[in-house]
Amino acid sequence: MKHLDNVFHILFAGPLSWILADVIKLVRQPVQQLELWRDYIDTVWPAFFVRKVKNDSENSDVIVISLSDRVYQLKIESMLAIGLRLNGRQVVPIVRSRKDRWAIRYFKSFGIDKFLYWENPWRCQKVKVRLS
Repeated sequence: MKHLDNVFHILFAGPLSWILADVIKLVRQPVQQLELWRDYIDTVWPAFFVRKVKNDSENSDVIVISLSDRVYQLKIESMLAIGLRLNGRQVVPIVRSRKDRWAIRYFKSFGIDKFLYWENPWRCQKVKVRLS
């Protein structure tokens, strides 16, 4: 049974599910998907310097709530996150689901790799947040 759970995770919840979903979307909407990938690649390269910023400070985490998988909104939220990171904060975006591929990709392109998910809040790590 454990092996079956692992296979299910790889196919439907792991990285392979993203690849399958990307291929299906590319076949169904080739023009739109190619434009998304072009924009993503054009965003990843210039954001290289931001990914190099390391925050070793003990400042509290800042939560950025992202309720969309739309590229324009993700870029605005990422710019907000960049400012917070450069100010010494640890940024933790809340995304709707692990299936929000574009949200996770864009945040990771700006050096943010810690996420919380609306779909399973009980599995979230404890995040130290200070309200101000």
